[in-house]
Amino acid sequence: MHVGDEPQGASGRDGWNGIFDKVKAVWPDVKIGDATFHDPVASEVAKREDITIPNLLNYEWKPQAFDEARAQGKDLWLYNCNIPTQGFLSRFVDQPEYYQRLIGWLAAARNANGHLHWAFNNWNISMDDQDVKGDFWVVNPDRERNLLERTLRLESMRDGIEDWEVVTILKKTHPDLATDLAKALASSPGTFTGDVTFLDRIRALVLDAAAGKPLAVRDLAQTIKTGAAADLGAQYQVDGVYLRWGAGQPAEYTIQTSYDGVSWVDAARRTAANGGEDFVGINGKARYVRLKSAAPELLSFKVAGPRLTRQNLVGGKTYTKSWTPPARFPDSTGLESTDGVIADNWGDGRDYAIQGAAGEKKAFDVSFDLGGSKTVREVQVQGYVEYSGYRPDTVQVLTSDDGTNWTARGATLTRPNDASGNRWEIEFAPVEAKHVKVAFTRTFIPSADGVFLDDIEIY
Repeated sequence: MHVGDEPQGASGRDGWNGIFDKVKAVWPDVKIGDATFHDPVASEVAKREDITIPNLLNYEWKPQAFDEARAQGKDLWLYNCNIPTQGFLSRFVDQPEYYQRLIGWLAAARNANGHLHWAFNNWNISMDDQDVKGDFWVVNPDRERNLLERTLRLESMRDGIEDWEVVTILKKTHPDLATDLAKALASSPGTFTGDVTFLDRIRALVLDAAAGKPLAVRDLAQTIKTGAAADLGAQYQVDGVYLRWGAGQPAEYTIQTSYDGVSWVDAARRTAANGGEDFVGINGKARYVRLKSAAPELLSFKVAGPRLTRQNLVGGKTYTKSWTPPARFPDSTGLESTDGVIADNWGDGRDYAIQGAAGEKKAFDVSFDLGGSKTVREVQVQGYVEYSGYRPDTVQVLTSDDGTNWTARGATLTRPNDASGNRWEIEFAPVEAKHVKVAFTRTFIPSADGVFLDDIEIY
Protein backbone atom coordinates (compact mmCIF):
# COMPACT_ATOMS: atom_id res chain seq x y z
CA MET A 1 0.00 0.00 0.00
CA HIS A 2 1.06 3.59 -0.56
CA VAL A 3 0.64 6.61 1.72
CA GLY A 4 2.05 9.41 -0.41
CA ASP A 5 4.57 9.79 -3.20
CA GLU A 6 7.91 11.51 -2.43
CA PRO A 7 6.98 13.25 0.84
CA GLN A 8 9.00 16.41 1.45
CA GLY A 9 9.27 19.22 3.98
CA ALA A 10 7.65 19.48 7.40
CA SER A 11 4.09 19.16 6.09
CA GLY A 12 5.00 16.16 3.96
CA ARG A 13 6.69 14.48 6.91
CA ASP A 14 3.78 15.12 9.27
CA GLY A 15 1.16 14.12 6.73
CA TRP A 16 2.94 10.91 5.77
CA ASN A 17 3.55 9.87 9.38
CA GLY A 18 -0.04 10.67 10.37
CA ILE A 19 -1.59 8.57 7.62
CA PHE A 20 0.96 5.78 8.15
CA ASP A 21 -0.01 5.58 11.84
CA LYS A 22 -3.74 5.47 11.03
CA VAL A 23 -3.34 2.73 8.42
CA LYS A 24 -1.13 0.59 10.65
CA ALA A 25 -3.53 0.99 13.57
CA VAL A 26 -6.28 -0.62 11.50
CA TRP A 27 -4.15 -3.06 9.50
CA PRO A 28 -0.84 -3.75 11.32
CA ASP A 29 0.39 -6.39 8.88
CA VAL A 30 -0.02 -4.42 5.67
CA LYS A 31 3.24 -3.62 3.89
CA ILE A 32 3.69 0.05 3.09
CA GLY A 33 6.25 1.43 0.66
CA ASP A 34 6.50 4.81 -1.00
CA ALA A 35 8.91 6.19 -3.57
CA THR A 36 11.12 8.79 -1.89
CA PHE A 37 13.59 11.39 -3.01
CA HIS A 38 13.69 14.50 -0.81
CA ASP A 39 16.04 14.27 2.17
CA PRO A 40 16.01 14.39 5.12
CA VAL A 41 12.40 13.15 4.92
CA ALA A 42 13.34 10.27 2.57
CA SER A 43 15.84 8.84 5.06
CA GLU A 44 13.37 9.32 7.93
CA VAL A 45 10.58 7.58 6.05
CA ALA A 46 12.92 4.65 5.31
CA LYS A 47 13.05 3.86 9.02
CA ARG A 48 9.27 3.28 9.09
CA GLU A 49 8.49 1.86 5.65
CA ASP A 50 8.26 -1.90 5.14
CA ILE A 51 9.65 -1.41 1.64
CA THR A 52 12.24 1.34 1.19
CA ILE A 53 12.18 2.87 -2.30
CA PRO A 54 14.85 5.56 -2.79
CA ASN A 55 15.30 7.31 -6.10
CA LEU A 56 18.63 6.31 -7.61
CA LEU A 57 19.91 9.87 -7.32
CA ASN A 58 18.91 9.95 -3.67
CA TYR A 59 20.58 6.56 -3.20
CA GLU A 60 23.76 7.83 -4.86
CA TRP A 61 24.02 10.75 -2.44
CA LYS A 62 22.86 9.19 0.85
CA PRO A 63 22.56 5.39 0.75
CA GLN A 64 23.16 4.79 4.45
CA ALA A 65 19.58 4.86 5.77
CA PHE A 66 18.36 2.56 3.01
CA ASP A 67 21.25 0.11 3.36
CA GLU A 68 20.65 -0.01 7.10
CA ALA A 69 16.96 -0.72 6.53
CA ARG A 70 17.88 -3.54 4.14
CA ALA A 71 20.30 -4.99 6.69
CA GLN A 72 17.38 -5.09 9.14
CA GLY A 73 15.46 -7.30 6.73
CA LYS A 74 13.36 -4.74 4.88
CA ASP A 75 12.88 -4.83 1.13
CA LEU A 76 14.94 -2.35 -0.88
CA TRP A 77 13.67 -1.26 -4.27
CA LEU A 78 15.59 1.12 -6.52
CA TYR A 79 13.51 3.86 -8.10
CA ASN A 80 13.67 5.76 -11.41
CA CYS A 81 11.43 8.54 -12.66
CA ASN A 82 12.41 11.63 -14.66
CA ILE A 83 15.64 11.57 -12.63
CA PRO A 84 18.44 10.70 -12.59
CA THR A 85 19.66 11.58 -16.09
CA GLN A 86 22.97 11.90 -17.98
CA GLY A 87 25.75 10.02 -16.19
CA PHE A 88 23.51 7.87 -13.98
CA LEU A 89 21.79 4.57 -14.59
CA SER A 90 18.30 5.01 -15.97
CA ARG A 91 16.26 3.95 -19.01
CA PHE A 92 15.60 6.91 -21.28
CA VAL A 93 15.58 6.51 -25.06
CA ASP A 94 18.65 8.71 -25.51
CA GLN A 95 20.75 6.67 -23.06
CA PRO A 96 22.65 3.50 -23.97
CA GLU A 97 20.32 0.51 -23.83
CA TYR A 98 22.61 -1.38 -21.43
CA TYR A 99 22.08 1.27 -18.71
CA GLN A 100 18.67 -0.32 -18.06
CA ARG A 101 20.26 -3.77 -17.80
CA LEU A 102 22.91 -2.56 -15.36
CA ILE A 103 20.21 -1.58 -12.86
CA GLY A 104 19.82 -5.32 -12.27
CA TRP A 105 23.55 -5.60 -11.55
CA LEU A 106 23.41 -2.57 -9.27
CA ALA A 107 20.55 -4.17 -7.36
CA ALA A 108 22.61 -7.36 -6.99
CA ALA A 109 25.66 -5.38 -5.86
CA ARG A 110 23.71 -3.46 -3.21
CA ASN A 111 21.50 -6.38 -2.14
CA ALA A 112 18.35 -4.66 -3.42
CA ASN A 113 15.46 -6.93 -4.38
CA GLY A 114 13.14 -4.73 -6.41
CA HIS A 115 12.83 -1.92 -8.95
CA LEU A 116 10.13 0.74 -9.14
CA HIS A 117 10.10 2.94 -12.20
CA TRP A 118 7.83 5.61 -13.59
CA ALA A 119 6.44 4.54 -15.90
CA PHE A 120 5.73 1.26 -17.66
CA ASN A 121 2.84 2.13 -20.00
CA ASN A 122 1.56 5.65 -19.33
CA TRP A 123 0.72 6.50 -22.94
CA ASN A 124 -1.28 9.69 -22.35
CA ILE A 125 1.55 11.98 -23.45
CA SER A 126 3.53 11.86 -26.69
CA MET A 127 7.26 11.27 -26.75
CA ASP A 128 7.75 14.72 -28.25
CA ASP A 129 5.99 16.32 -25.28
CA GLN A 130 8.13 14.56 -22.66
CA ASP A 131 10.89 16.69 -21.15
CA VAL A 132 12.92 13.52 -20.56
CA LYS A 133 12.38 11.19 -23.49
CA GLY A 134 11.05 7.81 -22.43
CA ASP A 135 10.02 8.88 -18.93
CA PHE A 136 6.38 7.80 -19.39
CA TRP A 137 6.78 4.31 -20.83
CA VAL A 138 9.15 1.49 -21.76
CA VAL A 139 6.64 -0.50 -23.86
CA ASN A 140 4.44 0.44 -26.81
CA PRO A 141 0.81 -0.60 -27.34
CA ASP A 142 0.03 -3.21 -30.00
CA ARG A 143 -3.41 -1.81 -30.73
CA GLU A 144 -4.38 -4.40 -33.34
CA ARG A 145 -3.95 -7.32 -30.93
CA ASN A 146 -4.65 -5.41 -27.69
CA LEU A 147 -1.20 -6.48 -26.46
CA LEU A 148 2.14 -4.90 -25.62
CA GLU A 149 4.76 -4.42 -28.29
CA ARG A 150 8.19 -5.48 -27.09
CA THR A 151 10.95 -2.88 -27.12
CA LEU A 152 14.69 -2.81 -26.64
CA ARG A 153 14.20 -1.21 -23.25
CA LEU A 154 11.79 -3.93 -22.13
CA GLU A 155 14.23 -6.62 -23.28
CA SER A 156 17.05 -4.86 -21.45
CA MET A 157 14.97 -4.77 -18.28
CA ARG A 158 14.31 -8.50 -18.63
CA ASP A 159 18.03 -9.16 -19.14
CA GLY A 160 18.85 -7.20 -15.99
CA ILE A 161 16.29 -9.18 -13.98
CA GLU A 162 17.71 -12.48 -15.23
CA ASP A 163 21.27 -11.34 -14.46
CA TRP A 164 20.12 -10.40 -10.93
CA GLU A 165 18.69 -13.90 -10.54
CA VAL A 166 21.96 -15.59 -11.53
CA VAL A 167 23.96 -13.45 -9.08
CA THR A 168 21.39 -14.32 -6.40
CA ILE A 169 21.90 -18.04 -7.11
CA LEU A 170 25.67 -17.59 -6.71
CA LYS A 171 25.13 -15.72 -3.43
CA LYS A 172 23.73 -18.93 -1.88
CA THR A 173 27.17 -20.56 -2.02
CA HIS A 174 29.62 -17.67 -2.47
CA PRO A 175 27.97 -14.48 -1.17
CA ASP A 176 31.07 -12.25 -1.09
CA LEU A 177 32.26 -13.39 -4.52
CA ALA A 178 28.81 -12.84 -6.06
CA THR A 179 28.50 -9.34 -4.61
CA ASP A 180 32.02 -8.42 -5.75
CA LEU A 181 31.34 -9.59 -9.31
CA ALA A 182 28.20 -7.45 -9.44
CA LYS A 183 30.10 -4.46 -8.04
CA ALA A 184 32.65 -4.84 -10.82
CA LEU A 185 29.90 -3.74 -13.20
CA ALA A 186 27.90 -1.29 -11.06
CA SER A 187 28.81 -0.22 -7.54
CA SER A 188 26.56 2.85 -7.36
CA PRO A 189 24.03 4.58 -9.65
CA GLY A 190 26.82 6.83 -10.92
CA THR A 191 29.72 4.35 -10.93
CA PHE A 192 29.36 1.60 -13.49
CA THR A 193 31.03 0.10 -16.52
CA GLY A 194 30.83 1.82 -19.87
CA ASP A 195 31.95 -1.30 -21.72
CA VAL A 196 29.41 -3.88 -22.85
CA THR A 197 32.17 -6.37 -23.63
CA PHE A 198 33.23 -6.17 -19.96
CA LEU A 199 29.59 -6.79 -18.99
CA ASP A 200 29.58 -9.91 -21.17
CA ARG A 201 32.81 -11.23 -19.66
CA ILE A 202 31.76 -10.62 -16.04
CA ARG A 203 28.39 -12.22 -16.75
CA ALA A 204 30.21 -15.29 -18.11
CA LEU A 205 32.24 -15.47 -14.88
CA VAL A 206 29.04 -15.32 -12.82
CA LEU A 207 27.40 -18.05 -14.89
CA ASP A 208 30.44 -20.30 -14.58
CA ALA A 209 30.78 -19.71 -10.84
CA ALA A 210 27.05 -20.31 -10.28
CA ALA A 211 27.43 -23.59 -12.17
CA GLY A 212 30.32 -24.61 -9.91
CA LYS A 213 33.12 -24.05 -12.41
CA PRO A 214 36.43 -22.48 -11.30
CA LEU A 215 36.60 -18.72 -11.69
CA ALA A 216 40.06 -18.81 -13.28
CA VAL A 217 42.66 -21.52 -13.74
CA ARG A 218 46.17 -20.22 -13.11
CA ASP A 219 47.01 -19.52 -9.44
CA LEU A 220 49.74 -16.92 -8.84
CA ALA A 221 49.55 -16.81 -5.04
CA GLN A 222 53.02 -18.22 -4.36
CA THR A 223 54.63 -15.33 -6.24
CA ILE A 224 52.18 -12.56 -5.36
CA LYS A 225 52.07 -13.16 -1.59
CA THR A 226 55.77 -12.29 -1.31
CA GLY A 227 55.23 -8.87 -2.87
CA ALA A 228 56.91 -9.95 -6.12
CA ALA A 229 55.39 -9.33 -9.53
CA ALA A 230 53.93 -12.10 -11.67
CA ASP A 231 54.69 -12.12 -15.39
CA LEU A 232 51.64 -13.35 -17.30
CA GLY A 233 53.88 -14.02 -20.29
CA ALA A 234 52.02 -11.72 -22.69
CA GLN A 235 49.57 -8.85 -22.66
CA TYR A 236 46.29 -9.89 -21.05
CA GLN A 237 42.83 -8.46 -20.68
CA VAL A 238 42.66 -8.18 -16.88
CA ASP A 239 38.97 -8.20 -15.99
CA GLY A 240 39.71 -8.61 -12.31
CA VAL A 241 41.49 -10.64 -9.69
CA TYR A 242 40.10 -13.42 -7.50
CA LEU A 243 41.74 -13.62 -4.07
CA ARG A 244 41.20 -16.07 -1.22
CA TRP A 245 42.58 -15.29 2.22
CA GLY A 246 43.72 -17.22 5.27
CA ALA A 247 43.32 -16.10 8.87
CA GLY A 248 45.25 -12.83 8.71
CA GLN A 249 44.13 -10.87 5.68
CA PRO A 250 45.13 -7.18 5.43
CA ALA A 251 42.51 -4.55 6.23
CA GLU A 252 43.16 -3.01 2.82
CA TYR A 253 45.32 -3.74 -0.19
CA THR A 254 46.16 -2.42 -3.67
CA ILE A 255 46.52 -4.36 -6.90
CA GLN A 256 48.97 -2.92 -9.40
CA THR A 257 49.42 -3.70 -13.07
CA SER A 258 52.11 -2.93 -15.63
CA TYR A 259 52.87 -3.44 -19.29
CA ASP A 260 56.65 -3.59 -18.80
CA GLY A 261 57.25 -4.56 -15.16
CA VAL A 262 58.88 -1.18 -14.52
CA SER A 263 56.12 1.44 -14.57
CA TRP A 264 53.22 0.46 -12.32
CA VAL A 265 49.69 1.80 -11.92
CA ASP A 266 47.30 1.30 -9.00
CA ALA A 267 44.65 -0.65 -10.90
CA ALA A 268 42.34 -1.28 -7.94
CA ARG A 269 42.22 -0.79 -4.20
CA ARG A 270 40.16 -2.74 -1.68
CA THR A 271 39.38 -1.17 1.68
CA ALA A 272 37.62 -2.70 4.69
CA ALA A 273 38.62 -6.17 3.49
CA ASN A 274 36.91 -8.93 5.49
CA GLY A 275 38.83 -12.00 4.36
CA GLY A 276 37.38 -15.05 2.71
CA GLU A 277 36.85 -14.56 -1.02
CA ASP A 278 37.33 -11.33 -2.94
CA PHE A 279 36.87 -10.43 -6.57
CA VAL A 280 38.35 -7.05 -7.46
CA GLY A 281 37.14 -5.81 -10.84
CA ILE A 282 39.63 -3.92 -13.02
CA ASN A 283 38.82 -4.06 -16.79
CA GLY A 284 42.36 -3.18 -17.80
CA LYS A 285 45.20 -4.52 -19.89
CA ALA A 286 48.62 -5.57 -18.61
CA ARG A 287 51.41 -8.16 -18.74
CA TYR A 288 52.50 -7.92 -15.10
CA VAL A 289 50.46 -7.86 -11.91
CA ARG A 290 51.33 -7.62 -8.21
CA LEU A 291 50.10 -6.62 -4.77
CA LYS A 292 51.60 -3.33 -3.65
CA SER A 293 52.57 -4.91 -0.32
CA ALA A 294 53.43 -8.48 0.63
CA ALA A 295 50.50 -10.54 1.96
CA PRO A 296 51.71 -13.74 3.70
CA GLU A 297 48.15 -14.97 4.37
CA LEU A 298 47.16 -14.96 0.70
CA LEU A 299 45.98 -18.44 -0.30
CA SER A 300 44.90 -17.88 -3.89
CA PHE A 301 45.39 -15.17 -6.52
CA LYS A 302 43.88 -15.72 -9.97
CA VAL A 303 43.68 -13.23 -12.83
CA ALA A 304 40.42 -13.34 -14.76
CA GLY A 305 40.59 -12.39 -18.42
CA PRO A 306 41.87 -13.75 -21.74
CA ARG A 307 45.26 -13.40 -23.33
CA LEU A 308 45.11 -10.65 -25.96
CA THR A 309 45.44 -11.88 -29.52
CA ARG A 310 47.53 -8.86 -30.52
CA GLN A 311 49.98 -6.56 -28.78
CA ASN A 312 49.30 -2.93 -27.96
CA LEU A 313 52.42 -1.33 -29.41
CA VAL A 314 52.39 1.61 -26.99
CA GLY A 315 51.38 -0.13 -23.77
CA GLY A 316 53.30 1.50 -20.92
CA LYS A 317 55.20 3.88 -23.23
CA THR A 318 55.58 7.67 -22.98
CA TYR A 319 54.13 10.09 -25.52
CA THR A 320 54.16 13.77 -26.47
CA LYS A 321 51.22 16.16 -26.04
CA SER A 322 50.83 19.36 -28.05
CA TRP A 323 49.69 21.24 -24.93
CA THR A 324 50.33 21.28 -21.19
CA PRO A 325 47.33 19.97 -19.23
CA PRO A 326 46.00 22.26 -16.49
CA ALA A 327 47.18 21.74 -12.93
CA ARG A 328 43.74 20.62 -11.80
CA PHE A 329 43.60 17.80 -14.39
CA PRO A 330 47.23 16.87 -15.09
CA ASP A 331 48.75 13.87 -16.76
CA SER A 332 50.36 13.15 -13.41
CA THR A 333 52.32 10.05 -14.42
CA GLY A 334 52.94 10.89 -18.07
CA LEU A 335 51.47 7.45 -18.80
CA GLU A 336 47.76 7.96 -18.23
CA SER A 337 47.05 7.27 -21.91
CA THR A 338 49.09 4.06 -21.93
CA ASP A 339 48.83 2.52 -18.45
CA GLY A 340 46.05 0.13 -19.47
CA VAL A 341 43.56 1.16 -16.75
CA ILE A 342 40.39 2.97 -17.82
CA ALA A 343 39.16 5.98 -15.86
CA ASP A 344 35.70 6.09 -14.32
CA ASN A 345 35.38 9.88 -14.13
CA TRP A 346 37.64 12.89 -13.76
CA GLY A 347 37.63 12.58 -9.97
CA ASP A 348 39.70 9.40 -9.97
CA GLY A 349 42.69 11.16 -11.56
CA ARG A 350 43.13 8.58 -14.31
CA ASP A 351 42.58 10.97 -17.20
CA TYR A 352 43.82 14.46 -18.11
CA ALA A 353 42.28 17.49 -19.79
CA ILE A 354 42.54 20.29 -22.28
CA GLN A 355 40.33 23.28 -21.51
CA GLY A 356 38.91 26.22 -23.44
CA ALA A 357 36.35 29.02 -23.27
CA ALA A 358 32.81 28.55 -24.53
CA GLY A 359 32.76 28.93 -28.32
CA GLU A 360 36.53 28.51 -28.63
CA LYS A 361 37.79 25.88 -31.07
CA LYS A 362 41.10 24.09 -30.46
CA ALA A 363 43.12 21.51 -32.34
CA PHE A 364 45.45 19.32 -30.25
CA ASP A 365 47.20 15.98 -30.54
CA VAL A 366 49.02 13.16 -28.79
CA SER A 367 51.93 11.53 -30.63
CA PHE A 368 53.90 8.33 -30.11
CA ASP A 369 57.41 7.24 -31.12
CA LEU A 370 57.23 3.47 -31.68
CA GLY A 371 61.02 3.17 -31.39
CA GLY A 372 61.38 1.76 -34.86
CA SER A 373 59.35 0.90 -37.93
CA LYS A 374 56.26 -1.14 -36.96
CA THR A 375 53.24 -2.41 -38.84
CA VAL A 376 50.22 -0.36 -37.74
CA ARG A 377 46.61 -1.02 -38.74
CA GLU A 378 44.35 0.29 -35.96
CA VAL A 379 44.17 2.93 -33.22
CA GLN A 380 41.65 2.88 -30.36
CA VAL A 381 40.88 5.94 -28.25
CA GLN A 382 38.90 5.65 -25.02
CA GLY A 383 36.26 8.36 -24.60
CA TYR A 384 35.08 9.95 -21.40
CA VAL A 385 32.16 7.79 -20.28
CA GLU A 386 30.24 9.75 -17.66
CA TYR A 387 29.30 12.76 -19.82
CA SER A 388 29.67 12.85 -23.60
CA GLY A 389 30.17 16.64 -23.51
CA TYR A 390 33.72 16.04 -22.31
CA ARG A 391 34.72 14.31 -25.54
CA PRO A 392 36.44 15.71 -28.65
CA ASP A 393 34.44 16.63 -31.74
CA THR A 394 36.75 14.80 -34.17
CA VAL A 395 39.43 12.12 -33.92
CA GLN A 396 41.95 11.49 -36.70
CA VAL A 397 45.00 9.20 -36.97
CA LEU A 398 48.20 10.12 -38.81
CA THR A 399 51.45 8.19 -39.30
CA SER A 400 55.00 9.24 -40.13
CA ASP A 401 58.45 7.81 -40.77
CA ASP A 402 60.35 10.86 -39.52
CA GLY A 403 57.99 12.60 -37.05
CA THR A 404 57.76 15.61 -39.37
CA ASN A 405 55.81 14.57 -42.45
CA TRP A 406 52.45 13.03 -41.61
CA THR A 407 49.88 11.04 -43.60
CA ALA A 408 46.26 10.69 -42.51
CA ARG A 409 45.04 7.12 -42.09
CA GLY A 410 41.49 5.85 -42.02
CA ALA A 411 38.41 7.96 -41.50
CA THR A 412 38.10 11.05 -39.34
CA LEU A 413 35.50 10.05 -36.77
CA THR A 414 32.98 12.44 -35.27
CA ARG A 415 31.58 10.02 -32.70
CA PRO A 416 32.61 6.78 -30.98
CA ASN A 417 31.94 3.69 -33.07
CA ASP A 418 32.45 0.73 -30.71
CA ALA A 419 29.67 -1.48 -29.33
CA SER A 420 29.37 0.60 -26.15
CA GLY A 421 29.41 3.99 -27.84
CA ASN A 422 32.44 5.09 -25.83
CA ARG A 423 35.53 4.34 -27.95
CA TRP A 424 36.83 5.49 -31.31
CA GLU A 425 38.19 2.53 -33.29
CA ILE A 426 40.00 3.72 -36.41
CA GLU A 427 41.07 0.94 -38.81
CA PHE A 428 43.07 1.32 -42.00
CA ALA A 429 45.21 -0.69 -44.41
CA PRO A 430 48.41 -1.95 -42.71
CA VAL A 431 51.25 0.55 -42.98
CA GLU A 432 54.84 0.66 -41.77
CA ALA A 433 55.43 3.64 -39.48
CA LYS A 434 57.73 4.81 -36.72
CA HIS A 435 55.47 7.59 -35.42
CA VAL A 436 51.72 7.71 -34.81
CA LYS A 437 49.74 10.83 -34.01
CA VAL A 438 46.15 11.06 -32.79
CA ALA A 439 44.75 14.50 -33.65
CA PHE A 440 41.66 16.02 -32.08
CA THR A 441 39.46 19.08 -32.48
CA ARG A 442 36.96 20.56 -30.07
CA THR A 443 34.66 23.58 -29.96
CA PHE A 444 33.98 24.09 -26.28
CA ILE A 445 30.50 24.74 -24.92
CA PRO A 446 29.25 26.41 -21.71
CA SER A 447 28.39 23.09 -20.05
CA ALA A 448 31.73 21.47 -20.95
CA ASP A 449 34.84 23.65 -20.92
CA GLY A 450 37.20 20.71 -21.29
CA VAL A 451 38.01 17.41 -23.00
CA PHE A 452 39.21 14.49 -20.89
CA LEU A 453 41.58 12.01 -22.50
CA ASP A 454 42.27 8.48 -21.34
CA ASP A 455 43.83 5.35 -22.84
CA ILE A 456 45.06 5.24 -26.43
CA GLU A 457 46.01 1.89 -27.94
CA ILE A 458 47.88 1.22 -31.20
CA TYR A 459 47.81 -2.12 -33.04
